[in-house]
Amino acid sequence: MAEEDALESQTVTERDSPSSIGVITHMSTLGFLPSVPALISDKATVHGEVDHRCLLSIMGDRGSHITSLAVLGDYLYAGIGMTNAVGVSSDCIRVWHKTTLKESVGLGAGYASVKALIVGGDRILSAHQDHKIRIWSKVRKPSITISPGLKQVSDSDCQARQDALRRDDIKHELLICMPTVKDYIKSYIAPRNYVEVRRHCKRLWIEHVDAISMLAIGGSTDDPILYSASWDRTIKVWKLSGWKCVESFRAHDDAINALLVGPDGFLYTASSDTKVKEWERSGTSDKDGQQFMHNGKATDKKHVLVSILEAHKAPVNTLSLIKGTNDKDFSLYSAGCDKGIVVWEREGCTKQMVARHVLRGHLKAVLCLARTGNILCSGSADRTIRIWQRTVRETGGGSSHCCVAVLHGHSGPVRCLALSSTVEDDCLLYSSSLDNQLKVWKLSDLTKDEKGNSARMQPVASLVALRRFSSI
Repeated sequence: MAEEDALESQTVTERDSPSSIGVITHMSTLGFLPSVPALISDKATVHGEVDHRCLLSIMGDRGSHITSLAVLGDYLYAGIGMTNAVGVSSDCIRVWHKTTLKESVGLGAGYASVKALIVGGDRILSAHQDHKIRIWSKVRKPSITISPGLKQVSDSDCQARQDALRRDDIKHELLICMPTVKDYIKSYIAPRNYVEVRRHCKRLWIEHVDAISMLAIGGSTDDPILYSASWDRTIKVWKLSGWKCVESFRAHDDAINALLVGPDGFLYTASSDTKVKEWERSGTSDKDGQQFMHNGKATDKKHVLVSILEAHKAPVNTLSLIKGTNDKDFSLYSAGCDKGIVVWEREGCTKQMVARHVLRGHLKAVLCLARTGNILCSGSADRTIRIWQRTVRETGGGSSHCCVAVLHGHSGPVRCLALSSTVEDDCLLYSSSLDNQLKVWKLSDLTKDEKGNSARMQPVASLVALRRFSSI
C-alpha cells in the first residue's frame, strides 16, 4: 500500500473511471515534438467508444502484487512481489493459460519474491529479492496409467485420480541459480574479487547488493549472454554457456530501472538519474580474454559507453523499442516520472540517437511499456493504459505516432504489461496493477500495420543448446 500511495501522491486531478468495466476510447491523431508541451488529454476529440474489451479480470491475493509479466507458449507467467503472510510458503511465480486464464501449477515456492521476469527461448528467467537470478525450464509430467488388473477402489481415490488427470501436464524445474555456489567458492578467497559497495563494506563483484530491476538477453545464439540491472547502479554480464558472471560495471549514478538489447546489438540502460545510456560490446579479445578492442584501440572493458541520451527531467522507469525494416531502423522508447514517452531514432548522417518526439497524454508517471509489431502500449500511475501506433513515413524517413486508444478499468497504478498474439490474428494485452487485479484486453483492430498485415510476436532466440543445460 505504501508503494501505491507514493505513486498516487502526484498532484494531478483525474476523472476516475465510472466503473470497473474496461473501456477503449479512440483518440484523434496528433503529432508531437520534443519542444511542444502536452497536447493530448482525456478531453481530446473522441471518435467513438467500444465497451467490454476487457475480457477477463482476476483479483489477486491481498498483500501481494504482480511485479512482472511474461508469455511463453500457451502460458502467462507472473512474478509475485511479496508473500501473503510471514511464514507462509507460496509460489513466487504464478502461471495461467494465456487465453482462458485457468491457473496452472506455479513455481518457486519458498523462494524470495520476484523483481523481474523475462523469457528466453523456452526458458523462464527470474530475478529475486535475494539478489539471485534463477532459470527455469518446462518439463512434462509423467503420465498417470491405470493397471489393467486394478480392482475396485474407493470414491475418494477415483476423485483424486480424476483431479490429477484434469491438471495440466506441465511442470517446471530449476536449472540453475546465479551466482552459483561454485562461483562463490572460487571467488571468496582472493581479495581482488571484492569491491567496496559503501564505506567499510565490501562484497564480491559477482553479486548484486540491491534489488535486480530488469533482465535482458543479448549476444548471439552461439554465445548468449544475460544482462542484469540493479538498484546498486551496476550492470552485470553473465555467460550463459558457463553460468558465470564475466563482467560488472557501474553504469549510472542512481538506481537502474530498465535495460534492453537493441537489434543492432547495443545495450540501452535507463536510470533514476534521468539518463538513458547506450553501450557497445567490444567485439574482439586476445587469447586470454582480458584485452578487448574498441574502435581499433585496446581496452580492458568489454562494454564501453557510446552516448548519453538526455531528454527526461525526472527518473526514467522503462524502455521499449519497435523494429523497422532492418536492424538499424528502429524506434527506442523511454518513459518515466515526467509523464512523457520520448521517441529516439538514429540521425541519418551521424547515426547518433536523437529525440524525435515526445508522446504525451498520461497524467502521471509512466511505469511500463510493451510492444508488438507497430503497436506500443504504456501503463501509468494515472490508472490508464494508452495504445500508440507507429507509422513509417514514406518520404523523408523517420516515423510518426498517434494515440489510438485509452483503456480504463484499473483502480490503481498500472505496474506491468505483456502482449501475446492469438490464432485469430488478434492481440491479447495483459495488465496488472497495484489494485491486485490482472486483466486481459482484446486488441483486435490495432494489430494491423498500415498495409493491413498482421503484427506477429517475434520469439526470442534460444539461450543455449539443450545439451548445455544441467540440473543443479
